[in-house]
Amino acid sequence: MLRQMRGLITDISTKKNKLKYLLFLKMYFNISKNLFVCALMLMVSITANAQLKGINNAEIIPAGEAWAKNSVNTVIFRRNSLVTYKDTQYIAYYDEDKNVVLGKRNINSKDWELIVTPYKGDATDAHKSISIMIDGDGYLHMSWDLHGGPFNYCKSISPGSLELTPKFNMTGFKEKHVTYPEFYRLANGNLLFLYRDGGSGNGSLMLNIYDIKTKKWKMIQDGWINGDVSTNHDMCYAKSDDGGVTWKKSTDEKYNLPITAATAEYALKIPQKSELINSTAIAVDENNSPYIVNYWKTTYDTELWKDKKILNLFVQNVEQGDGETTKELTGQKAAVLKWKIK
Repeated sequence: MLRQMRGLITDISTKKNKLKYLLFLKMYFNISKNLFVCALMLMVSITANAQLKGINNAEIIPAGEAWAKNSVNTVIFRRNSLVTYKDTQYIAYYDEDKNVVLGKRNINSKDWELIVTPYKGDATDAHKSISIMIDGDGYLHMSWDLHGGPFNYCKSISPGSLELTPKFNMTGFKEKHVTYPEFYRLANGNLLFLYRDGGSGNGSLMLNIYDIKTKKWKMIQDGWINGDVSTNHDMCYAKSDDGGVTWKKSTDEKYNLPITAATAEYALKIPQKSELINSTAIAVDENNSPYIVNYWKTTYDTELWKDKKILNLFVQNVEQGDGETTKELTGQKAAVLKWKIK
């Protein structure tokens, strides 16, 4: 698949029982097509199950014991591991028995309500991470255990509940070979859901939308971005003013979909075999200037950051061979690193 609009990766050394977290690359791209890149780094070292001591009111808020034989709980492409709706924060991770665990807490409390759900995943494959989001009515949506296989999706039985429905389809269209599930909440409370249909080197990006009024999903882009490259390359740009239906360049020129290597607007040319990660994070400031944030082994609560400028990172001590191998490590505490910008 041509994975355009993806982020840059930087390697960070790890030591036994120690992790280093990095927020890297603040990127601004304006209409005159000048590209300004600067680095913003937040390095935090923690020892396993220890209390973090740091500056700027950083602290660890422990949750429960989580699978730690690879990085499936901490991979960069989780959307999301943490999400806040109003004053309630939700968390999801695999435990040592590969069960999907959900939890919630008041953002002013350190006490978690945790439940082991009826669902499991193949935690030995780090691609098969858990993705959660809360819609504008307070329902939790979850997708998990996906790496080129059949779709797994469910939602909470009621707003604020951790109890989940049985699995069901979103649209029933192109849901047999799914990878990289990503939820995004729009300002009106509706949700977008992105995923790859197909496999590495032979896939395309799909986009669905959820309406909180009808409580139904529909597909709005089929093969929105596609291609046939075997390794990630290039950072490209597209924007939508209508919830993902139509897409434009920074000049407001409308794309003819799907976006391909020949038609994409390039923010930064990056050659193949540059170790680009499959996915990363993006946000815009008050001037609608996009910022791409790339980091290793950390995911964050996007909604809490948007609403309150409080950075909460999902953290855990893990070992990792590669995306599909494991290391012998007992369960390690899943936790939240709380950091408030002054």
